Amino acid sequence: MFSDFYAGTISRVNADGSVTLLFSGLAGPEGLVYLPDGTLIIAEQRTNRILQIAPGTSAPTVLRVLPGTPSGLSCKDGVDGIALDPTSNTLIVPDSPTGNVYRMSLDGKTLTLLSGGIVRPVGAAVDTQGNVYIADECGGAVVRIAPDGKTTRIGGFGMPDDVAFDAQGNML
Repeated sequence: MFSDFYAGTISRVNADGSVTLLFSGLAGPEGLVYLPDGTLIIAEQRTNRILQIAPGTSAPTVLRVLPGTPSGLSCKDGVDGIALDPTSNTLIVPDSPTGNVYRMSLDGKTLTLLSGGIVRPVGAAVDTQGNVYIADECGGAVVRIAPDGKTTRIGGFGMPDDVAFDAQGNML
């Protein structure tokens, strides 16, 4: 499955290599997370919203409008990559316009600040110990947020856009 920011679509690549359009009419879809129950969570960049599409439905509903307002200023686009934190069953949501990273309940009702002051938080991943990793695209770093809230900047990168872990736990 992949999002196409410019076309406003989410599509699936099938086993035979063909592509099936699943959803269209979105305002800059970026990050995608599937929940265990089959619900699809979408980060919609142009509106800075988190959407959900429940199994058996064909239209998204708004889970949460994030505090930041996307703008044309450098490094102030809307929400980008998001991640599921399986250690707490919550979503990790970098809010690029504000430079904040939030933990959001799966129903969208609770939004808790994890860290702030990141130039442009975009991609997110969570390791097995509950450490949150955020790609700071315009800050040239990856930020680690430990479960106790302590942050560590790992710098020296160009413009990291996303983070992920391989099977051995190495950050890619």
